[in-house]
Amino acid sequence: IWFDSAYSGTESGTFAQPYNTIAEALGAVSNDGQIAVKDGTHSVGEIEFTTTGLTIVGSSTSAILRNTTTGNSIDCNATTGTFRLETIKVVNDSTNWGVGVIASDSDMVIDECIIDSGLNVETSRGFLANDSNDKTFTIENSILIFGVGSGYTTSLTRSSDQPSTLNVRHSALIMNANSSNVGLSASGAGEFKNS
Repeated sequence: IWFDSAYSGTESGTFAQPYNTIAEALGAVSNDGQIAVKDGTHSVGEIEFTTTGLTIVGSSTSAILRNTTTGNSIDCNATTGTFRLETIKVVNDSTNWGVGVIASDSDMVIDECIIDSGLNVETSRGFLANDSNDKTFTIENSILIFGVGSGYTTSLTRSSDQPSTLNVRHSALIMNANSSNVGLSASGAGEFKNS
């Protein structure tokens, strides 16, 4: 399924006739499906979905999903499968709670991405695993940018004592010099493995 907010005309989800709203693309994609994002800056608000095994992939990191409203940029609420985010830039211009990507109950892979959760956003986080339980989160070949206040590159909480795994490989972490917290944070019962 193709998405391009700049497109106007007949929409079918193909490369030549992409959907021009992310809601249409999410409505058309099936479980274990893929949404391909064309290059350009797409102001999409918060992207929230329950699709199992979804992949969102950009044509390049010149494909930008920008949240200019409030809340998180990408909020994966799938309860099984692996959510993949590949070769894309995610920007959160929210004025508060600037999480770039959040996942809870599914495994997740972020590969060759730029996650910009806002250098000047309070409680900014590049990635948040919320109430996760025995899941695997992999961030590789990516750049995570986070901001001021209680900002963290990655923030992880758990709903039980089952540890989850966080793998970070070949990635850069960029923070605001005024951030009161840096690096990784984890809270809740148990411990994250390989964090």
